[in-house]
Amino acid sequence: MGVKRMRKIITLTCFFILFLTFFRSNSGFALEESRYTISDNFQILPYESIFKQLMADPASPRMGAGYTNYTSATLSMRNALDFSIGGIIPLVRINIGDIKVEAGAMGLGLLGFDLDRLTDEVYSDFYLGMPIFVQLTDKFMFMIRCYHRSSHIGDETIMNRSESEVILDPDDPANSSSRINWIVERINLSYILFDTLLFYQINSIFRIYGGGGWVSDPDPYRYGASVYQIGAEANCLFSESIGASFFSAVDLKGTSMIAPGVSVKTGVKFFDKIAFLFNFYDGYGPAQFFDQRITSYGVAFDILM
Repeated sequence: MGVKRMRKIITLTCFFILFLTFFRSNSGFALEESRYTISDNFQILPYESIFKQLMADPASPRMGAGYTNYTSATLSMRNALDFSIGGIIPLVRINIGDIKVEAGAMGLGLLGFDLDRLTDEVYSDFYLGMPIFVQLTDKFMFMIRCYHRSSHIGDETIMNRSESEVILDPDDPANSSSRINWIVERINLSYILFDTLLFYQINSIFRIYGGGGWVSDPDPYRYGASVYQIGAEANCLFSESIGASFFSAVDLKGTSMIAPGVSVKTGVKFFDKIAFLFNFYDGYGPAQFFDQRITSYGVAFDILM
């Protein structure tokens, strides 16, 4: 399957998941008719997921837009406009005593554009998978997940970051030729990840989590064969009438061959669905720039689906 075809399939799937989430969340008809309660312990298409999104995880499914400033020149750009589209759809929920088990689908598409060259799509990053959430108690939950990641670099980025070199023929200058030296190498990062995360809700404010997994068939191989992730979040409700809360979150993620990147986000959330935030990141870059160290900060508006 070609790269362009794969990109279209994953993009359309992300849009489809987003559409289902939006329709289910905003339509009274969908609320009543799309939830099928087979019994007290079995539901199809439950209205809300038992899982709360990881605020600082760069790969957490969401819909939004933001501005990012890169303080390093690794990506050959300083200012970026970022877009994200995706969500999590709970498909089936089973209650086994006090234990809740939920299977769903997740999709996420990330796009980055160079603000100094608005025609340049610097990168695109796509995630598509199926998570299973198991809530053991009010405080303990774990997730088992399998997803495919596919990343690409924009054609305009490669073309606009190249150098022409003239090759002279000393015996016959008329036969001189030229060639293009690519400053940015095209790397189509892809892999399948099997991972699990354990979550512990310390109290109504703090949550911590951690886990890891195995990477299947990474391309290129230097991405690493295993991953690990830890993080913490703090949410402080300050207005019940509008569901407003301050939050701060940190997430560390790395692989067996790549040092962990640190993602920090802080801001204001409304009803745990809409967030205005500031973000800071220090680590390895997005998409095909996974082996290039960057530092960035920015602002964003997110809708958590």
